[in-house]
Amino acid sequence: MLDSRPDDRAYLARLAERLRRLVGDRDGELSQCVCHGDRHGSNARIDSHGSATRIDFDDGGPGWIADDLAVFLWTACAFFPQRRALWRYFLDGYRSIRPIARADLDAVPLFVPLRHIWLLGEYAAGAGGWGTWWLGEWFDRQMAFLRTWEEGQLSDPLGLH
Repeated sequence: MLDSRPDDRAYLARLAERLRRLVGDRDGELSQCVCHGDRHGSNARIDSHGSATRIDFDDGGPGWIADDLAVFLWTACAFFPQRRALWRYFLDGYRSIRPIARADLDAVPLFVPLRHIWLLGEYAAGAGGWGTWWLGEWFDRQMAFLRTWEEGQLSDPLGLH
């Protein structure tokens, strides 16, 4: 898929390397636990009493809390902007069960684009079965998301420039 997009290939390689370094710099500070791995809003069911049940554990296993948290924010920012307002509630709910260290919360913006790159790989891997006729425009939107995220959240997260 990237053979015909050398600029995108080069950008993804640079971004992935930058993220690898940034996460690596924090590795000793980040908390690990058994993670769900796919904590977007569609993998929970709420019963009539307000209790949530998690489903879909195929991405679960040991990992960083920051990554586990980032999936919810990533989904809201990349695909369901109306869910962005739920981020604070999600964090409050998470904190009601387990504290979140400052280092973990500060690392969440690093894991959002990492999850997005993972998604690009998932779609590329499935293209043989799904076809590729629709991927060009979709891929353009995903690359725009990554560039916008990098500009706003990795380059100037406090909006100082």
